[in-house]
Amino acid sequence: MRPLGAMTVWRWESRRLAAQTRVKVVVGACAIAPWLLVAGLAVQSQEPKDTLFGIWVHASGWSIPLVMLGFVGTWLFPLLVAAIASGIFAGEDEAGIWPGLLTRSRSRGELFAGKVLAALTAVVVILTVLTVSSILAGIAETGDQPLIGLSGNELSGGHVAALVVASWASEIPPVFALAALALLISVLTRGSIAAVLLPVVLGLAFQVDTFIAGGDPLRHLLVTTPIESWHGFMADPVFLHPFWRGLAVSAIWFAVSLVAAAIAFARRDFAVA
Repeated sequence: MRPLGAMTVWRWESRRLAAQTRVKVVVGACAIAPWLLVAGLAVQSQEPKDTLFGIWVHASGWSIPLVMLGFVGTWLFPLLVAAIASGIFAGEDEAGIWPGLLTRSRSRGELFAGKVLAALTAVVVILTVLTVSSILAGIAETGDQPLIGLSGNELSGGHVAALVVASWASEIPPVFALAALALLISVLTRGSIAAVLLPVVLGLAFQVDTFIAGGDPLRHLLVTTPIESWHGFMADPVFLHPFWRGLAVSAIWFAVSLVAAAIAFARRDFAVA
């Protein structure tokens, strides 16, 4: 496999993703959702006290990106990732164009690597859009007031800004792992509908198990558990053990899913697909 060949596939696949209506809708929804949240909170006097940092939504603009992160991380990450990654491989299956692609100058390895890079790039774009839009919506609505952390500590200025950005950035490892799982399912199922539904169902099942199992050691092995590791950033003192453990768990899910997907992709007989 030639790196330049993989990068060529990445550029081509990235342009194709950017042109898809489904991807445009997802990115647009991520840009608008924080503003809709702010608009909804503006017309009600009570705070969403059952949500982490919800009590501060009318007191500090920095609470909005954290409330948004809590909601999106709990319920929407599997859907957003599946919507992007599901068609990366399944699109060619449905169109029946794999034999034509493989007779050109790109190897299977280059095609696989380029498509994976394109999917991960799209995931980073989604996270970036959500992060920036959430911060701007919060500051525009409530302002840059200090935020009270999980230990009752006051966070303000550049410190709270850095913690909010770090909290969103901590989602990259588990979301990459979810994307790798979605790519594996896309390769195995050869259909975008199944590739969308299965990662979502699995992600939601993992989240439900997290709520039910509580302190069960099994929950620490789930790919969705590291999504909550950002909570430790907002305490005083900061505790990073959940993040490092989640990073290791995410890396395992990511590696196993990608290796399995690569093996399945390499062994497929596209001539008869």
